[in-house]
Amino acid sequence: MPWQYLVARKVVISNDILFSEGIYFEDVIFTIKAAYYAKSLGVLKLPLYNYRRREGSITTSTSKKKIADMFTSLGIVKDFLKAEDIFNLYQREYLILFLTHGICYNFLDYFTLPKKNRDRELDNFMDRLRKSKLLRRENVLLLKQVISELEEDEFRTKSSYLLCHKIMSSLVSSYRVFRFSYKVSFEIRKSFHRLFTGVDKIKWPMVEQVH
Repeated sequence: MPWQYLVARKVVISNDILFSEGIYFEDVIFTIKAAYYAKSLGVLKLPLYNYRRREGSITTSTSKKKIADMFTSLGIVKDFLKAEDIFNLYQREYLILFLTHGICYNFLDYFTLPKKNRDRELDNFMDRLRKSKLLRRENVLLLKQVISELEEDEFRTKSSYLLCHKIMSSLVSSYRVFRFSYKVSFEIRKSFHRLFTGVDKIKWPMVEQVH
């Protein structure tokens, strides 16, 4: 969400910080580059904007491309950190970014993605990710530690990390049970939504992006 930041024009122009065209989550790449090149950063803890969700937006829709583009953006970020020779310095932060964005957000999207929009390539990739070393208890504890390090007034960020910690814990302990219960709860919620509104489509409660 790049519009929640104010970035000096000279920082963007002088460092050639451009949005990657044709992919979702290009704001993740832009934000990290802007933060790296900026000489100073400041936070204004005031509610200065309203965020309206609409049907069909990035946060309310799911697709194979959206899942793939998340990993593409994370790969670009990793390449940037390595090119600047700072990946080792920020390896912990990158892992946290990957766990929240690459694991939590993508598994939520994957579980609710209609079968007609999935294929063997996507299924195999997500299965390899599930069996990788990323889904281990050490990383669950890492997210718990991150939560303890947040300031008391960081409510939105904290709620996002709490949900991600819950998802990671469930994925590590029992993937199949979590996937089944998640899909069942989604169908129940969709049925109630149809009953009371007469509308078949439902906005699934997505995890907010954490920057």
